[in-house]
This record gives sequence, C-alpha cells and structure tokens, in this order.
Amino acid sequence: MRPLRDCRLYGIVDLGYVERGDAARIVEQMIEGGVDLIQLRGKNKSIDELVDLAAELHELTAKSSIPLIVNDYAEIATRVSLEGVHVGQNDDPIEIVRQKAARDILVGKSTHSLEQARAAQREGADYIGFGPIFATPTKPDTRPLVLKTSDAFTQKWTCRFSVSAASISTRYRACLMPAQSALLWFQRY
Repeated sequence: MRPLRDCRLYGIVDLGYVERGDAARIVEQMIEGGVDLIQLRGKNKSIDELVDLAAELHELTAKSSIPLIVNDYAEIATRVSLEGVHVGQNDDPIEIVRQKAARDILVGKSTHSLEQARAAQREGADYIGFGPIFATPTKPDTRPLVLKTSDAFTQKWTCRFSVSAASISTRYRACLMPAQSALLWFQRY
C-alpha cells in the first residue's frame, strides 16, 4: 500500500453527490487520473451500507496500492481492511478511533482554524484536513477561513497537512506546492 508520505492528491467520493451505483466507476476514474488516496464519505448512510460499498471500493483501490479512508465510522475498519478513518471536530477523538478500529490505521482530522490544526497534531492525527478556505456545499454550517498570510501552509507540521485543491489561490500556491507535508484534496460533485 502506498505510504501516506507519498500521497499528494486526495480524492473524496461523497455519497451526498455521487449515486452509490456510480461510486466504483468514479473511483476507477480517480485512480486513472492519478489520485493517491481516496476517502468514502456517506454522512447520511448506515454503517451497513458503507461497509458493503467500502468493501467493493477497497478491492479497486488495493489493486492500485491506493489507501482507502472512510469518513466518521471507525467501526467500518473492523469489518473492511481499509487503511484509515477521517473524523471531524464533533466525532470521536483520535485515540478512541484507533481503539475502535482495533488495529493500526491512518486517522485524519478535519480542522477549521490553525488552533484546531495544532490540536489535531498534538492529538496524533496522521494528517489534517484544513478549511474550508471558500464556501462549500459540503460544509454549509462552516464559515470559510480568512487567512491574512500563508501561516497555515508554512507551519512546521509533523503530520500531513491537507487543503482543498479548489481552495488554493495563487497567493498560497507558492507556499504550499514545495511543502513536504502538503496533500491536496478534491471532491467529486
């Protein structure tokens, strides 16, 4: 499996926008397009529905050595040999996620400020999702971050730091692109 340190492009398959029947085809397209890591997001789906789909998608990602991450539910990692779980600010703490998974997995955490990003790093996140930088339909209750400088991109991070590819303005690209810890993500709408 591709190690997280080698991943640069993080794709998200969000079942709020992608029909379940199209998910495998979209994952195949993401793999062909060069995605290094894929997250399955199904906010309003049952764990059983997500387990079935995660198992199907993991067959595709494993063939290409691409890690599969599932959003929110560490319990899925006990039933499917996926590589990680991504949690939000209101989900289980990272330590609990690792306990629930009952095996060594990647754990990422969404953050919406530099303070939350630093806290996630202290908590032991393998990578941090940072944003949104701009308004997004996937986070309707979250205000976009206002960054006066490129502080978020030039901090010394001990874990991977990810930001939406759509959120990167020309102002920040020069700071982010050479960063060893940078992991860009995009979401299929």
